[in-house]
Amino acid sequence: LLAAALRSFGAGSEAFRKAHPPETCVVFLGATGGVRKIRDRDDVGAAQVDAFARFCRLTWPKVADGSLPATLSFQIVEGVNEARWEWAAAKELFGSAFAEQGYDCVQLLAAGGASVQVGIRGMSTAEAGAPPLSMPLRP
Repeated sequence: LLAAALRSFGAGSEAFRKAHPPETCVVFLGATGGVRKIRDRDDVGAAQVDAFARFCRLTWPKVADGSLPATLSFQIVEGVNEARWEWAAAKELFGSAFAEQGYDCVQLLAAGGASVQVGIRGMSTAEAGAPPLSMPLRP
């Protein structure tokens, strides 16, 4: 499924391979709130997450078969980093579009199935504020 998704984004194309030789590329797969919830639920959940991590390390290079990036780096992203990275990505992706419309900042409210992240101006440590927040959603 992951190989098909990467190919749909052009990762297996000739142009992509020329620009990013598979042996030099790394796909980073960050798991967030939902996977943290599975991992922390019980021993079975922890074993499932461990099995997937082993797949990424040991089996993925065979699935990639030389046409996709050979290294798949899997990491569970803990709450504060989830919020920090989402906010950084939002600023990078949308900052110039916001600036063109006269806004001088990008703020973030992002939610998934298991957590919500908040990044508001003044929250970055560069602005002498608190870091962005990630909070679990409760059923």
